[in-house]
Amino acid sequence: MTTFSQAHVETNTADLTQQIATARFDRSVQIVGALCGILSPLLVMFAFFVLIIGSGFLPDFSAPLPDIAAHLAQHPTPAQVWAGVHLEFVGFLLLVVFIAYLWGVLRRAEGEGGWLSALAFAGGLMSVILKVGSFAPMYPILTHAGQPFNPELARALGEINIAAFVLQQPGLGLMLLATAIIVIRTAVLPRWLGYFAGLAAAVSFGAVVVAGMAFPAWLVVQIWLVATSVALLRRVGQPQPPTLSAPVSAR
Repeated sequence: MTTFSQAHVETNTADLTQQIATARFDRSVQIVGALCGILSPLLVMFAFFVLIIGSGFLPDFSAPLPDIAAHLAQHPTPAQVWAGVHLEFVGFLLLVVFIAYLWGVLRRAEGEGGWLSALAFAGGLMSVILKVGSFAPMYPILTHAGQPFNPELARALGEINIAAFVLQQPGLGLMLLATAIIVIRTAVLPRWLGYFAGLAAAVSFGAVVVAGMAFPAWLVVQIWLVATSVALLRRVGQPQPPTLSAPVSAR
């Protein structure tokens, strides 16, 4: 009898230890997922504004063709710019992690039969694919800078990069719009973040019509990402609200 009791206690202790370890792991994963939404904008903005733009390497692709050719011939790509490009790429990888984590949060809140959370994930992934795809046209410029370079080709490659930045906006708009609807309906996050997401979605869609809105729209999205990440960090370990598909108790 004593042996059985000891075995039973040891089993319960082992189960409790496993549950604690699992809870700690789940909490750590949630923290990492939420933090990626803060680290991604910070890395991307630091890489682009400080390392790439701050280097003065990129020419004005709207300038006359001889000016573009002269600028590229006189300015080899510095290590600072290469570091910025790769750091920006890491920032977008972190954004994929955050989008996946956000999708999980929205899916649990929406319920099994919902599809808006999947739309948010697809829109976010679409935007990242378009933006990361815009890196490829810039590699020939970075690789051959400091040598004679066809200015017409350089302008075309630069404009492809700019066009991809604009075209990623509707993908962000889809992610934000779907997120806004779920957050406002379920309060899985503070509802003001849902209204903020709706505003950011409108601006992102507007950037497709007015290309000049693309950069302000992108900045608004970065602010929303940081604010949402902070809210997700604050809710780690807290009880989750019921899903929309949860059965209503009979009265």
